[in-house]
Amino acid sequence: MSGLQANEIEARLAGLEDGWMVVDDHHLAREFRFRNFEHALEFVNLVGELAESMDHHPDLHLSYGRVRLEIWTHRLDALTDLDFDFAAKTERLYEPPTR
Repeated sequence: MSGLQANEIEARLAGLEDGWMVVDDHHLAREFRFRNFEHALEFVNLVGELAESMDHHPDLHLSYGRVRLEIWTHRLDALTDLDFDFAAKTERLYEPPTR
């Protein structure tokens, strides 16, 4: 497995929902918003289960009503297809807050 090139990264990013950004051609990042801490924590736990099932572990930053997710393939220190697959699966776990 090797890291993706810039053109491959842009093509894969286009396949994700809005909100994802590529930082320094190195990792994916997105902030998810929630009504409160409890809902944010539930999301973190779901992402943790996904990470364990895929043996692919993102950096998670939890705060009141927010979760920031950063994804890259640590052993290559680069973005790979696995990172984009993980991001897409994470999107399916997210339920935006309703007012």
